[in-house]
Amino acid sequence: MENPWAYGDPTEKYEEEEEEEMINPTATANTRDTANPTATADHVVPLTVTREPNIINVVGDRGFCVPYPLELIVKKKIQGFSKAQFEVFDASGNNPLLRVDGNVWKLQSKRVMYDPAGFPVLTLREKVEVLTKRHQWTCHLGESADNERLLFKVQRSSAIQLKSRLEVFLADNITKTQSDFHVVGCYTNLSFKVCQGKTILAEVSHNFKWGNLCRGKESFRVKVQPDVDYAFVVAMLVILEELDNM
Repeated sequence: MENPWAYGDPTEKYEEEEEEEMINPTATANTRDTANPTATADHVVPLTVTREPNIINVVGDRGFCVPYPLELIVKKKIQGFSKAQFEVFDASGNNPLLRVDGNVWKLQSKRVMYDPAGFPVLTLREKVEVLTKRHQWTCHLGESADNERLLFKVQRSSAIQLKSRLEVFLADNITKTQSDFHVVGCYTNLSFKVCQGKTILAEVSHNFKWGNLCRGKESFRVKVQPDVDYAFVVAMLVILEELDNM
């Protein structure tokens, strides 16, 4: 009977193949990075929102969810007579995380959020319903306006409110009546909370100073719960500011 070990250990070949697969997980031609919906220029992948347990990831896999409580400082300033800018920093106020640019005092507002490298994260656009005159905001991934890149829609719960309340509908829930998130604010101190049901996801407080306000500057302190998309929370701040200033 022939000795199977005469030409070496027959298991070494399989171990080498397994190691090669671990080193190069994209060896097969059909494997593609699905975390990036724009990985190929000629192929559009339907946009989906990550719904992992206990993780609120609305904008996408850009590191906007961290596994610990996060505190942000948001500074708003009016530039000239037509532009407003929001700058988002960490708790120290030294490290920039996001920037939101846009025009003010226009019938149709548009805001674009950028990461520290200057790449567009999302775009907020205002829309006014013809019949109800109710203001709505849509949010798209990057600078797109295509329905395939829609992230969520925001609108007031009613036309007349004693407290500011916004209803947030994710892209896969646009046609339904039950919102995915809601924002409850207070006109007296310009603070608000972002909630999912009865769970508070983030809290925003306005640091009011007459001197800064006269110079066209405002600041906000944002507290975000662990594993909550802070880019989404900043988008809520920008929209609420726009609606309250109308």
